[in-house]
Amino acid sequence: MMDNHRWLVLSMLFDAVLLVAAAVILSRACGLKWRHSLATATVVLLLVAVLAGQCFGADFLALDIPVEQRQRFWNSDGSCVQCAIGMVGVNMNIGAAEMLLWNSQYGSRVRGGAGPSRVRAYCNARGIPAYNVTGNTMPWIEWALKTGRGCAVQWGKGHMVTAVGMSTDGQRFAVCDNNTPQRVDWYSRAEFTQKHYPWVVILRGPIPANQPPVYYPWWEK
Repeated sequence: MMDNHRWLVLSMLFDAVLLVAAAVILSRACGLKWRHSLATATVVLLLVAVLAGQCFGADFLALDIPVEQRQRFWNSDGSCVQCAIGMVGVNMNIGAAEMLLWNSQYGSRVRGGAGPSRVRAYCNARGIPAYNVTGNTMPWIEWALKTGRGCAVQWGKGHMVTAVGMSTDGQRFAVCDNNTPQRVDWYSRAEFTQKHYPWVVILRGPIPANQPPVYYPWWEK
């Protein structure tokens, strides 16, 4: 299925054909020579090409939650894996993943470092639906971002962050580091693949609704 940006570009190309035809007809009706008519059509095509290129390279956030939500997952004690997964849990509305860092109805808090085996264990124990993937992870990451899920990705040898967005041409990736959750950093594809080590956790379930969620600060009550 094509994403909205690609449908937009196809629509723009169709409109461009109509605009070129109209430009040629009007130019001829005004008495302009064929070469002037073709020059006008060329200008129209160049403008559309520029706009289409901008659409294909546009940045978008798959996981776009407010900064105050992201700051809940600040990594204060080396629990970066749970912080990264928890942020995705907010986006996917999966409470068992969101609440990993705290005691809750889903179980005791999960703190400290974690690898794929520990993640598998606590996901199974809590009933968290997840793809816990090692190896060739880039296709998984791109799928998670294109479908609006976001994902937790290994960052270097001993850290995990949340991949929250990418450009429509797949050449730029956005990351929210739980050491600095107040900001989102963009990286080129080369930078991202260099920093990313081959482990990703993606939460399964329905794609988030395409509308702003409502957040209830229950933890303040």
